[in-house]
This record gives sequence, structure tokens and C-alpha cells, in this order.
Amino acid sequence: MEDDDGMTCDTISVTRSELGDEERMKLDAKDALGQAPQEEELHFKDLRGELSVANRRGLRLSGGVGVVGQQFARFISLQQQFAENPLLKTKIGSLKDRVSSLTC
Repeated sequence: MEDDDGMTCDTISVTRSELGDEERMKLDAKDALGQAPQEEELHFKDLRGELSVANRRGLRLSGGVGVVGQQFARFISLQQQFAENPLLKTKIGSLKDRVSSLTC
């Protein structure tokens, strides 16, 4: 499959490393990410239209990111529909006036 860079696919490797000071965590993460391809099975998969090679943890993480992105796009769409609905604007204005009169 060809994208802007030519023939490419995404490579996703996710692993765990020990907590500690910042520099130690960076070194541990580099070691863990270097070992992951040798120790774990890799999978070739189409993730939301993008070809990817990933370990199992990478597949789980990338799937979650896609779902969050889809839900955020849906939220923005609903927010725009709400903001552009003249009936809702009128109703909200009326409710604000009623609350205002009740609190005076």
C-alpha cells in the first residue's frame, strides 16, 4: 500500500519498563523496546486504513486511540449541530430568562 512516503507501513511496539528517575526510565524504555521484537510475536494488520506491523500490546493501544478519535469527532459534530439549532437557541434563551426572573 502506498502513502505519501512511498511504500511504507506503521510499526507499533509497546512495552513496559520500570519506574525511576527520568533518565533511568528512558534507558529502560529503550532497552525494553529493543527487546520486544525479538521476544514477542508481531502481527500485520490494517488499522483504520493504515497498514501496520505491531506487537499485541501495540495493537490494543492503537485500537483504543482510534476509538477515542472517532468519539471526539462525533462529539464535535454534535456540538456543532447543537450550536446551530435555532429552536434550541430560543429554548435556552427562554430558560435563562425564567431563571433570571426567579432569582431576582
